[in-house]
Parts: sequence; C-alpha cells; structure tokens
Amino acid sequence: MTVLMHDLEKIKPIHGHKKVPRKVFGAVPHDLGQNDPWFEINSYNLHDSNKWKDLNPKFVLQVYRAMMATSDKSFAHAVWPSV
Repeated sequence: MTVLMHDLEKIKPIHGHKKVPRKVFGAVPHDLGQNDPWFEINSYNLHDSNKWKDLNPKFVLQVYRAMMATSDKSFAHAVWPSV
C-alpha cells in the first residue's frame, strides 16, 4: 500500500541542496517511518530515496520470492497494483 501513497511534505536530505517530497507516488519507500508507520513513511534523510533505482526491483523480487515460497495467490493479487 505504501508504494501507491504519496506525501508531498518537503524534507531536506542531508546530502542535497534542495527540499524534496517525503514520498512520491509509485516509488518504493526506503522505510515505514519513525513516528507514525504506514502514514508518515520515509524517515531516512541522507539522500532523496524517491530516486533510488534499486528499491523497486528489490520489491518485485520480494513479491516473487514470497509467491514462490507460499503459493498464496491472494497475496499476489493484493500487491499486483504496486508491482
């Protein structure tokens, strides 16, 4: 569900010169936050994690592995919009 969320609150990464949105729609979040998990995600503040290219393929592989390990088709259907 967090992949489909967006939070346009501007945060300033430590390694950056400008503020960026906390979470953009379609990007896999780095983490589920610190203060209010599921609602205030991406507490990581070193870099703009919305632009990380490795988080999305890792998410797809996690879904694939979970599906292969459990054969739970309801899980696959639930996460497919995010994949």
